Amino acid sequence: MPFVEQTLSMVSKHENVFADLTIRPSKVWQTYNIVVAAHEEGVMDKLLFGSGFPLGNAGECIETLLGFNMLLGDTKLPTVPRGSIRNVIERDSLELLGIKHASIG
Repeated sequence: MPFVEQTLSMVSKHENVFADLTIRPSKVWQTYNIVVAAHEEGVMDKLLFGSGFPLGNAGECIETLLGFNMLLGDTKLPTVPRGSIRNVIERDSLELLGIKHASIG
């Protein structure tokens, strides 16, 4: 994935800059490296969940994000707290960006 370090640097330096974390379930190692880099840079709260559609669906992408720490159980590779990952998945991205929800009805 090109420009990950540069993107995370920009996100960390500017209050109103966010990054889309588009997940590709077939690229677990790539996802792992991006999430670890974001965690180490301290910008997990500025990542917006993306399903990777049409290359993946939301369920597969959530499983990929929540599952990669389990793959590392018997290794000494760094992990990311599950709570930090869940926050990316569950947060209200529209609210984070200051966008009002459309009224239904």
